[in-house]
Amino acid sequence: MPEFQQIDYHYILDEFGENKLSERFKSVYDLAVYLIKTSTLTNYVRIHTESLDEAILDYFTDIHRLKKFHGIDKCNASKVAAYLSYWILKHKPIQINETVNQAENGIKKRAMFINESLALSLLYSFSFDLSTIINRDSSVLSRWNDLTDNLLYTFKFRTINPGHLEMIILALYADPIYEKIDSGE
Repeated sequence: MPEFQQIDYHYILDEFGENKLSERFKSVYDLAVYLIKTSTLTNYVRIHTESLDEAILDYFTDIHRLKKFHGIDKCNASKVAAYLSYWILKHKPIQINETVNQAENGIKKRAMFINESLALSLLYSFSFDLSTIINRDSSVLSRWNDLTDNLLYTFKFRTINPGHLEMIILALYADPIYEKIDSGE
């Protein structure tokens, strides 16, 4: 577990508490481990915990600033998802090993997009009730898969910011298949 008090982030610790930061770190770390295993990338990538630590701190710093600027007690789920995903994309905490050069093309492609997959998984899980989407008919799943492919490409090759990510989420809320989650930070 990283030490969250190395830099002067005391105001973040005061507002959210070390437990909240540690829980968020652990949940993102656990999701990264799960993605690595299910993508059969265990031998080809590793989680750089210091980069993940920085992403979590930058996320909470932005949430703190948003709350202060807007005079709110809690940010909505779309902002939480957007900012957390953004900082994962920015810090890229999953690093690719040189061994991937000897791997087959499918593994290379999955490795190349692993940070984007982590960011997208976070964006989805903090924004939508995924069980309602997964249990839909094949045409809905086809649309979902197309969206996922397009977002992964966008995350990898386009310049985005948290505002762009939040607008993507808000646009998806307009479609009734994307059940909104009403949680926040």
